[in-house]
Amino acid sequence: GEGRPEPREALAAVRSVQMAGALARLLELSVEHASTRRQFGRPLAAFQAVQHMLAQLACVSAAADAASSHALGALSRPGARPWVAAGFVETVQAASQGAALAHQLHGASGVTWASEVQHLSRRIWAWRDEAGGERAWAEALGLWMLAANADDAWARLVEA
Repeated sequence: GEGRPEPREALAAVRSVQMAGALARLLELSVEHASTRRQFGRPLAAFQAVQHMLAQLACVSAAADAASSHALGALSRPGARPWVAAGFVETVQAASQGAALAHQLHGASGVTWASEVQHLSRRIWAWRDEAGGERAWAEALGLWMLAANADDAWARLVEA
């Protein structure tokens, strides 16, 4: 109906929020693991490489949170597709990178069947392929940018 988002747009926005939530939980689990797991007599979190991965994970988690909020907020505006597309694509990229980082931080324990890390990663990988997947949304965004053919297309896209 009038003023209602397309179902595919709504699904992409919701999946964005779910991926961002899963990524935030992966960050919590990774910080906890690095703080409690000891290697060579020290907590994993004491190693600079681990600190760097945790910082990267925190950054991509924050990016996913902002991008998914952008996608969800766009549903209330007419012609939401480019805003949803931008939010979904950025969330997918952040969540994919974040899941990989979490697995690096957890090592073999992150792939066991009982691991919450494994469960969350599998959900992220499933959600990123729903509602058309990253490529379809990137193409939709690119087509919108080409059709807009305006100097202010980028400014319009990133406006609050």
